[in-house]
Formats: sequence, structure tokens, C-alpha cells
Amino acid sequence: MNREEIILKDFLKDSKEYIECVQIWAKEIRSIDIEIGERNKYITDKNGDNLFFNDGNPIFNNINLIRGRAFRIIQESPIELEKYSDYEINKINLIEGWISRTNITINGSDMELDELVISLFLTPESIRKVKLIVKKWYSEINSKDFIIEKYL
Repeated sequence: MNREEIILKDFLKDSKEYIECVQIWAKEIRSIDIEIGERNKYITDKNGDNLFFNDGNPIFNNINLIRGRAFRIIQESPIELEKYSDYEINKINLIEGWISRTNITINGSDMELDELVISLFLTPESIRKVKLIVKKWYSEINSKDFIIEKYL
């Protein structure tokens, strides 16, 4: 990874950049929406004043109730990279992911489901990969058959 590839680097400090990141993810995920069906947020990302928490976890999240699967995107701060040399940064993964079981409440009903968690630095390449991963995540017949490492 090259630190110059990261876009909207000050998103945790600048609320306008944060909103722009949220809008990027909404637009990009919506672009594959027709192929993955209905989705809804399942993690609150705003406080009581309807302001974003601005922590990047999650920057975007949704659940596909038809498939009984969810995903969240955690956008990492590039400020954490300042302590690394360019050589070390080239060895850092642009994007990582894992699947875990999670309990959520939707419309007053508790449900346990598989959640795909994607942690990344925002770059054009990470956007491309996330779109592919989410599309594959929702298109697999059985979530147990999904191997995220194939797409990272």
C-alpha cells in the first residue's frame, strides 16, 4: 500500500470529510444493490442529536434480511500510519476482513446471523475490492462457503 493512495485522510477530524466518506460508501454499495436485494442498517452510527459518531466504526453497515447476513465497513485512520516508514507501509494490508456470528435486534426481534466485517483504508482499490466482496458475500448460497481471503 502507498500512503498517497489514501483519500479523505482527515475524515476523523473533519466532519465534512466524514460525511463524504459515508456518502461514497452509500453510493458504491447502492451501485450493486440491484444484485444483492433489500438491506437495512443494523448498527447505529449517529448520536441522539443525529450527528455521526465520526469514529469510522462502522463507516457503513447493512443487513440483508432475505439472506440473513450483514456486513460492516470499518474505515481506519491513516494517521496511524504516520509512525511507519514507506517500506513498512508497503507491507500493511490495505484491507482485511473476517466473519463472525453476531446478535442484533431488528424491529424488536433478536436474531443471530453471520456478519462480514471489513477493515480498510479508503482508496480506489479498497472501494473496488469491497464491492466485489459484498456482492460475493450476498450471492453465496451458504455463508459458511464464503472464503473472504480469496478476495482480499
